[in-house]
Amino acid sequence: MEKKKLPPKYTAEFRARCVRLYKDHRVDYASDNTAFNAIAPKLGCAFVAAGRNAMLVSVKA
Repeated sequence: MEKKKLPPKYTAEFRARCVRLYKDHRVDYASDNTAFNAIAPKLGCAFVAAGRNAMLVSVKA
């Protein structure tokens, strides 16, 4: 039985927007985590950091 390859959770356009927002606004914050926490709600996500692992989580209103 072959494993099915799951589609990416986020589109390439969405990821590009995330990177662009991060690069544009990183200088406004003291750390990467504070920048991610500020940017995530603008994208409709929540930033979750656990040690070295970090990710964006979709938030459904």
